[in-house]
This record gives sequence, structure tokens and C-alpha cells, in this order.
Amino acid sequence: MSGKIIGFINNDHSLTPVALRQVMAELPLASQDWGGIGVGWLQDGRALERKNPRITGGAHDPLGLLADIPSREVVAFVTPQILGSAASLQPHRFRTWLYAEGQCPEALDARTEELIAQLPDFLQHHVPAGAPAAARFLSVLHEVFDQDSFHGASQRRERSASAVVQGVGQLMERFEGALSPYTALVATERMMCAINVGQPLYCRLWHGIEEPAPKALFAGHRTRPTAHPHYRALLITDEQPSSMQGWQEVAPGHVVFLGDGWKVRTTPLPF
Repeated sequence: MSGKIIGFINNDHSLTPVALRQVMAELPLASQDWGGIGVGWLQDGRALERKNPRITGGAHDPLGLLADIPSREVVAFVTPQILGSAASLQPHRFRTWLYAEGQCPEALDARTEELIAQLPDFLQHHVPAGAPAAARFLSVLHEVFDQDSFHGASQRRERSASAVVQGVGQLMERFEGALSPYTALVATERMMCAINVGQPLYCRLWHGIEEPAPKALFAGHRTRPTAHPHYRALLITDEQPSSMQGWQEVAPGHVVFLGDGWKVRTTPLPF
């Protein structure tokens, strides 16, 4: 199932609407007719989700939906396809981890049962029917478990991103190198990474933000914008912005993740 992915991580969710309003005009997502929209986020140590697999009534703005989520880590997926159930709609979740694919060869969906059979029992039971992306997610997460990177990812971001890469590398081996094009977002508490094979990704980083001045309440009332120098945020998507000003393009064949000090790190994939 193809679609678009959006990942957003920040240190103050009260300012999320301000940040996303700045990029709404640059990401033409609201002008498209979507068949399904899914959003996953972390809140109070839990992964939560809100999904609509059968959208009616024309265009919907995914960024506007993200702006209402009270979370520091949000992953969204939009697709033009209308789906039969919310369980098959991304993003998928397991405990405090979230996953969404933007692109993946549909031919690989036929090998989902083979992939599920290779998972341990405690993961097999978490693959919903008709959700091949969930099987790929849990296959990647199995490697994260094996690399002892499932817990404490916020303190070991680079190690966790490396474990995700190794999990995707194993998928590549199982599918004989047929995992292209492939874009995916993986997130957990205070950690987010994205992988792209055969297709670029785009990042937008905030170091401080200015909130526009509110409307005047009466004649002669003067208002001023409010600066928030403490604000930090990163948005990752596979939707190409209409303007690249303020954006960073990540060439195909890389993993991009949020490093220490709110720096965007990119590393070439080893496959």
C-alpha cells in the first residue's frame, strides 16, 4: 500500500500548531483527496492511534490533524486508497514504538505469511489480518530486540537507529534485494529515524520559533509576536516541499535520525 509518511518530534507540543502552520503551504497535502489517514503518537508512556480508513467528503489536511495531537512524537500516514478496516491502516504500533511505510513494493505483500512465520510467537500475535506493513514492522523490531535497543532508545539514539537499519537489512536479504522503493519512519520516546531506499526524504528542523502576534482586541491595541527560543522540532516526510527553503533533502540510500543536541544525522545504508 503506497502513501505518504510524516514524522514529527518536538520538545513542546503546545507549539506544534505554530510549527505546522509554517509548513502547511509548503507541503501540498491538504489539496489531495485521501482515502485513509492514520496517526500514531506517544502519550504517558503509551502508543495511541487515531485512524480513518474510509474518508469521504473531499480533501483533508493531515498536518491540521497532527497539530491537535498533544504529543512530542507523532507519526502519520495518508493513502489515496480506501481500506476495509482500521487495523490494516498505518501507522502500526507495538508498546511504545510506531512505524509507517510510505513506499514498499506491493509484490512483497504476497510473502507476508512467510515473514510472519519467521517471527517469535510473542510478535506473531500482533500482526493484524490484511496488514503486511505490520509484519515488516515487527520483523524490524525483532532485530531491535536482538540488538538490545528496544528500551532506552532516547539515551542511545544512534545505536537504536543502527538496529533499525540492521532490521531493514535483514528484510532486504529475505526479499533478495527487492525492497525498493522503500521509505519508512520508526519512532519511540524521544527517538525518530527514517530510512529511504530508491526515493528521497525531506527534513525540516526548528531551533526556536516565533509565534505570530495575536489579533488586536480593540482599536489601538498593539500586539507583538512571541519568541520561543527553547523550541526544538524535526519533521521528516517523503512528500517533496514546494519550496526547499529551510528544508534538507536526504538522498536515497540513507538513514536519517535525530541525534543529540537536536542535530539531524544522516548515515549511508550498508546495503
